[in-house]
Formats: sequence, structure tokens, C-alpha cells
Amino acid sequence: MRVFFSAICLSAAMLVAGGCSTEQDEQPLQPDQAQSDPIQTPDLASGSPAISQPVPLEKRPKEAFEPIEWIEMIPEMDLEALRNPPQSLIDIEDGSEEDQLDQRLGNANVAPAESAFQQALVSTNTVDTLQGKAIKIPGFIVPLEFSDDQTITEFFLVPYFGACIHLPPPPPNQIIYISHPEGIQVEALYDPFWVYGVLDAGITENSTATSAYRISMHHFEAYYESDEEYYD
Repeated sequence: MRVFFSAICLSAAMLVAGGCSTEQDEQPLQPDQAQSDPIQTPDLASGSPAISQPVPLEKRPKEAFEPIEWIEMIPEMDLEALRNPPQSLIDIEDGSEEDQLDQRLGNANVAPAESAFQQALVSTNTVDTLQGKAIKIPGFIVPLEFSDDQTITEFFLVPYFGACIHLPPPPPNQIIYISHPEGIQVEALYDPFWVYGVLDAGITENSTATSAYRISMHHFEAYYESDEEYYD
């Protein structure tokens, strides 16, 4: 499986800051989502205000979506901070009293470099040039809403396996929220998938994590590398 080296490096930096270790290999991937505009249907008989109804999504062909990497979704200022974690955080021993990111975030005496790094870890800043862009991005599924037959209708797409479940969540601008009423089914959460859709900025918060992006999904398929044959 192809490894997106830059995304893995950033994920490792985030885990260092969170004081979290894992035996799982981290896998990085990419995003897309926007909500449909409502169509106004006036009630001519009663003269009542127009009723909002969802517009069915017109699916574009897969060729219309441009592949991007997760790192492209991080604004340059946040990216620079994540690439340069302060030594004071790197030196923290796992399990020590200092190994509590939330305590360090509340410390007003941290150095500017450390403060910038901490802020980047929870940043909801997005990249303006990606708004409304038709993209193709690989990622792992974090289910949020699903039916009795395990059909997933809402989920987060994340760049590496275990994010938000076994590991702390990545920054909000590295999480994509997707609502897909038709539902998807996956055999295993450790399998990566390609998501095709239109990317948009929008905050989604719940008990699992916070995302800064969302995608209106057009296509969903198992991950494959370049033009190589992929599995179903």
C-alpha cells in the first residue's frame, strides 16, 4: 500500500505531543464534502412560505475528481508549526505527569514555538483554495451513525488507522465529516478507502472529535495504488 510519507511524519509529531504510542502502523490518506442547496417549492394554494427540499446529488464521473494528499489541507502557518515540534515536548517521557497535553495547553508560560505547535494540534483553520473543489482522497473510516445491519450513514474520514478510536484525534483540519444517507458498508475499519466528492469548510463537533472539513460524497471505493488493480 502506498504510504504518504509527509502525512505520517505529521501524525507522528502529533502523537509525540499527545504522549501516545501505538503498535499499529499509521496509514495516511485524503477528503471531500458539501451540503446540497435546497430547492424552494412554493405552496400556491395557501400562500405559505416556500418549503425547502433537498436537491438530489448529480454524481460526477470519477475522472472529474483530482487526487490530493492530507497535508494539502493544512494552512501553511499550521504546517510549519507541526513540522517543528518544540524540543520540550519531544523530551517528555510517556506516562509522566508532564505527559498531559491538556495541562500544557493551559500553561500561559510556554514558549512561542511551543504555543504555535499546540495551537496547530487543535486548529480549525482551512485552505481557502480547496473550498468547493472536486477531490479524491484516501482515508480510514470512523463510524458515527449506523443502522442495525451495520450500514454507516455518517462518519469521519481520517488520515491514519486508529485516529479518534485507539489514538487521539488529529487536528480538525485533518478530519473530514461525511453524511451519506444511502449508507456504506465496510468489512473492517483498518481497511482504507478512496472518497470522491466536493470539499467544503464546516465545523462538525461531537464526542468523538471535531472536524473542520466536510465532503459531499459522490463515490466510495476500496483503496488502490495508482492504476494498479484494486480489491472490492
